[in-house]
This record gives sequence, structure tokens and C-alpha cells, in this order.
Amino acid sequence: MVVYTSVDPPYAQPIVAAFEQQTGIRVVLLTDTEADKSLGLANRLRAERTRPRADVFWSSEVVRMAQLAREGVLAPYESPDRRAYPAYARDPHGLWTGFAARARVIAFRAGEAPPPRDFLDLAQPALRGRVAMANPRFGTTATEAAALFQVWGEARAGAFYRALRDYGVQVVDGNSAAAEAVARGRARFGLTDTDDVYSRIDRGIALDLAFPRHGPEGTLLIPNTVGLVAGAPHADAGRRFIDFLLAPETELRLAALPSRQLPLHPEARRQAPERVRPLLAVTPLPVDYQRLAEGMEAVDRFLREVFER
Repeated sequence: MVVYTSVDPPYAQPIVAAFEQQTGIRVVLLTDTEADKSLGLANRLRAERTRPRADVFWSSEVVRMAQLAREGVLAPYESPDRRAYPAYARDPHGLWTGFAARARVIAFRAGEAPPPRDFLDLAQPALRGRVAMANPRFGTTATEAAALFQVWGEARAGAFYRALRDYGVQVVDGNSAAAEAVARGRARFGLTDTDDVYSRIDRGIALDLAFPRHGPEGTLLIPNTVGLVAGAPHADAGRRFIDFLLAPETELRLAALPSRQLPLHPEARRQAPERVRPLLAVTPLPVDYQRLAEGMEAVDRFLREVFER
């Protein structure tokens, strides 16, 4: 079977290896680049729609998956563990399911002054040229932008991103590069994901992270998502892979990896490793992922005009 994934290979490959060992099914894993993340794979799935090559799409974020669901690229599948997941992490028509979340965070050097808690305060003259982020049109940085437009409204979110540009935000090739810019002293703060910070902390790099207030109620969580490709050549094997991903044991495997992904399945949350337990207390920003997908085209058009003119 063939799996397209935007999950970083160091995290995806151990999960695939465990599935292969358990089932005897061989998996061909196709990944993407750090720069374009899930958008490149989503476009490939669209191009192959009349003659699918992939059986499963395992995405590191949710917006592109929800867009594919709206476009008819995915097929419904009710995996046995699916209903145990939170309602916000499930497509209402069974087209995708979210699991193993990461948080959008602000990276900073350990021992130095932490970033402002309010996300809006990152766009200020005092931080000119000292903030790094991935291209906001791609990956989880795009999901974050769509969420801010939904929570803050178009005027406030638009003003924020224009101010980031005007104050010289460093647009780098991916979330890993944003964390690395902070680690190397090229930026004071980096907008990134928990896994990109934790993986460096585990290697002894002097980084820390802060959970920003993206809105009045919490921090943006971004789950992995998985969906069965419509017309999948190996649909039965694809369903078994989805069952494997959504099992509590897989969430615990992902939580134990350096990425420290946050379990969403109740059973996995009860058994979460000690170093992941602090993440259980993070208050998630309430967003409607379906609406994020519906509004993404307009948000992407705005971001392209602001950052690629």
C-alpha cells in the first residue's frame, strides 16, 4: 500500500515500521519537503484524482485534509476507535479523523526573557527583524493563520500579518528552520510547533518554549489527520493502516517519540508518558476546522499578496 504523509520522516517511519511488523503489509511512504509541507501532497492527490496512486493521506495538519474532503478526494471510513476522539477532531461525514496533536508555540533561548504571552504583541517595533516563522502559506503555519483570521476577524488578523512583514519578520524554510534560527541566535523568537522545539531540547540545545494566547481562550492545537483516498488501489490495507494510526497504542508511540505529540484518545491520555503530561493542561483554542478549510483560499490569497509581492 502507498501512504502520502507530510509528517517528518523521523516520526512517521517508526510508526510505519510497527504497522508492517504487526500486519505483514508493506508500506511505500511518500513524504514532502519541509518548505511546502502538506500543500504539495494535497495538490498531488488532486492531480491523481481520476487515477489514484495513494491509499491513505496522513497529514501533519488539518486544513488541507479538510479541503480534500470537501473536494471529494477522500472516501468515508468509520474506524473502530474513531468515535473515541473529540468531536472537533472528526469530520462529520467520516472522511478524516484527527489524532496526536501538537501545539503552535513560540521558541526562545533558555534562560532569556520569554516572549509576550499575547500573540498580537509579537508584531511590534521592538522586535524588528527578531521574529522567525515558516512561510505562512504552508503547513501548520498556514493553519495558524487561518485560525487567527477565524478567531480575530479579517481586519485584526490582516493588520497583524502586515505588521509582522513591516517589522521584518524572517520567513524561513519551515518550522524546523524557525526553531533553528532561535537556537543559532539569528532570531529572538520563532513561531513553530512543539515537536521542533522538544526534539532540539532532547539533543541538549538551550531552547525553551511558551504556549501563546492565540485568542482569549487558549493555544492552537493542530492534530495529525488521516483519511482514506477515494478510489484507493489497496483500500482494505488502507483501512487497516487507519485503524492502526487511531489505536491508543499508536498515540502513545507518538507521545514517546522526541516530538512528544499530545494524545487525544481518552485511553491514551490516561496512559500518557510523564514528560507529555504537562501538555494535557494546555487549553485548546476553540476553532472550527471545517470553517478553516472553507476560508483558506481567501486567507492564502491575502498571505500571498502580503509576503510574496
